Amino acid sequence: EEEPEDAALLQEPLQGRAEAAEEPAAPPRPLAIRERLARGRAVLESFGWEFPVDPTGTRGDEATAGFQHIFDAVTALTTSSGRASVGDEPSAAVADLEQHWSGLLRFLVSMYTSGVRRTYSARIRFVAVTLRALSPAFRELAPWASLPWGHLPMPAAEAEGEARAAEELRRRQSEEAESLALAQELQAQEDAEAIALEEAQCRLMQEDFALAWKLQEQRQRTATPAARPQTVQLPRMLRRRSTGGA
Repeated sequence: EEEPEDAALLQEPLQGRAEAAEEPAAPPRPLAIRERLARGRAVLESFGWEFPVDPTGTRGDEATAGFQHIFDAVTALTTSSGRASVGDEPSAAVADLEQHWSGLLRFLVSMYTSGVRRTYSARIRFVAVTLRALSPAFRELAPWASLPWGHLPMPAAEAEGEARAAEELRRRQSEEAESLALAQELQAQEDAEAIALEEAQCRLMQEDFALAWKLQEQRQRTATPAARPQTVQLPRMLRRRSTGGA
């Protein structure tokens, strides 16, 4: 027996509500890059920036999940959409981690060398390489060769930067050497001029002394001789008496 048309119309809203209830829930909003970085940082910091070697795997899984947040955020920063989401300023997006660079690098190295998460080795290197490209401060924490993966070829961008830095260093050293040589040459000239001036002054003093001595001798030679004592000519008779003669 067919149901009345009105009854069928009454059931339609109920069926619609049932179908709506059976629809899957909307997926959660994807985490923003900065949010992922913040969550990952909080997890890694909670482990003292050291990857835990936990036989049961629980703590290791938690630390790995924290690293995964960092990895996902860093990976997003290498895509056009990810860069656009941070205003095409990927370096600014990781700026909040700058005060934690040392701890983050320590965690990456400890996780890489733990031997527990070998499947994450490439991801760890990727995070380190990308952060070194985005932040000079992170790159300056350790030379490439000192890292556990330092035996691998240096990334092209970093190698070019190292080459430019080395060339700039050589240029500055060359300029400093030229400046030092010029300064030494000028100093030598000044010293030579000072010695020459001192010698000239000494010669002038000697010449002045010799001239003064010569003039003194000339004055002595041309001076009027001193008057000799005059004798009184006595008469012959008086002379005889004064001398006792007869």
